[in-house]
Amino acid sequence: MIYSIYIIDITQSGIPLVEYSFKDLGCSDEDGPRSKVFDEFFNNIGKTIKKIREEDPEHTIHSEFTRILLVADLNVIIHYCGIGEFVVCSINDLDDNKEKILEAIEALARRFYQKHRTDLQEFRYSNKTHMFKSFQIDIMNLTLNGNIGEEYPMLIINQKTLERLKKMSIISHEEYLIAKHCEGTNSPFKIAEILDEDYDNIKSALTKLTNLDIIEKSMVSIAKK
Repeated sequence: MIYSIYIIDITQSGIPLVEYSFKDLGCSDEDGPRSKVFDEFFNNIGKTIKKIREEDPEHTIHSEFTRILLVADLNVIIHYCGIGEFVVCSINDLDDNKEKILEAIEALARRFYQKHRTDLQEFRYSNKTHMFKSFQIDIMNLTLNGNIGEEYPMLIINQKTLERLKKMSIISHEEYLIAKHCEGTNSPFKIAEILDEDYDNIKSALTKLTNLDIIEKSMVSIAKK
């Protein structure tokens, strides 16, 4: 799940041009693992902007690059659009498909520049951001309401066959239990939570189950814009 998307100008003070939140991050617990997510997120954004300014003080580089960072139990993806001199950033679940989210972020960057190229020039004189507010609709559409990177493993064999594979020692008891929870509605993180199992072990088991054609990963997709 994508929790939030931010588009931030890098030419002046790193002002957010537009932002949209799909779901609360759960940062209210002061002792929880996500209590400092926003501090770390904006700290990393600040470092990225500083690096861009140091390497290209005159903003002459019309390039793109992407950074993927781990913050608490979340991924932060930062995509720099050189021609527009802004970054598009997301905060999303660790087990989301990063390639799909990056595909959506790159589409957002292209769409934002196409729609607001002249508005960016106006903003850099006035610091007014109201003209970007309508872009929230594009964010919702291009990320499929934040669900673009979610994967839901689905069991594709019947229960009797699954039990037979366990009896034949083709899969272990643990892998059997994991497969049983592949209902098409549980993410790998959710399965790890249900079984109180290490996330990396779940991912390894899911890879094996996929290779054995016991499960498949269902995923939403996005057309290139």
